[in-house]
Amino acid sequence: MPILHYQLNATANNPDGKPVPVPPAQVLVMRGPVVQVMVSVPPPIAEEFTKQSKPIPNPVAGLGLIDTGATGSCVDEAVAQRLQLPIVNVVKMASASHAATDRNVYPLAFDILGFGPSGKITVNSPRVVGAELGVQGLVLLIGRDLLANVCLIYNGPAGQFTFTI
Repeated sequence: MPILHYQLNATANNPDGKPVPVPPAQVLVMRGPVVQVMVSVPPPIAEEFTKQSKPIPNPVAGLGLIDTGATGSCVDEAVAQRLQLPIVNVVKMASASHAATDRNVYPLAFDILGFGPSGKITVNSPRVVGAELGVQGLVLLIGRDLLANVCLIYNGPAGQFTFTI
């Protein structure tokens, strides 16, 4: 079983402008459990692009937030459009900040980086919802639809989390 153990680190400037380390527990509170991800066109869609002699868009690297509050996983809408992903459905999505709105649903492939010898775990998801994640510095939310298949240990006092698939 591949294991990703992560401790977030950060620095901030003190009043004199000198960098000082931020305690890992505080970094975890501020940023949440984020992982490096690479999102891309899923293989069946890539095959269609090839059949149509269309270039396959390059994968997009960024941060994915492990989000136990999200029912389903989400991709940044701008990233989905950049990857030219086909819309496979439209669903109503609500959050703590807004009422239910129509959102596009896309197929998506993504790698979670930092795992073991291969360095990654690849996930092919037939359904992720497009959302405005870029404003948060994210390209992906890993929601409970995918978390149902993993073990997540969130160690707040140590500022660490462990993610196993």
